Amino acid sequence: MKIRKIVDRELTENERGTIEHFAYYFSGRQDFACLAQDVVMLIESSFANDIEKIKTEIAEVLHAHPDFSTYVMDDGFGIVILSDKIFGVSPEKLTEEEIQKEKVNLATALLIRQQCIEACQEQTVIAVISKDKE
Repeated sequence: MKIRKIVDRELTENERGTIEHFAYYFSGRQDFACLAQDVVMLIESSFANDIEKIKTEIAEVLHAHPDFSTYVMDDGFGIVILSDKIFGVSPEKLTEEEIQKEKVNLATALLIRQQCIEACQEQTVIAVISKDKE
């Protein structure tokens, strides 16, 4: 995995954690952009170097259908997916009840969804992560 920092500062520990989370979830097979703590966007390899194109894609999500999907991941965290492009992960592991039922609590899901929407509104690209080796 290759991480290209876009922001003019060091990545925070939480941003690095977000990148590691999604590198694990995507098994190194997807390029993605880190938009905020706990929020990423899948990107096409062909525009991994085109930040303006990525921002255009982010903006399009704000006009997409408002539905979202939730999943309980094998590491005990929950994810929310908007428009098949924006992914948000819960900041903490889910409760035992959520894990056992394999359902993310609605309040948790809505919190993650809101983080995703806020990241899309900001249209900040923190880093681009490529499946290519460093």
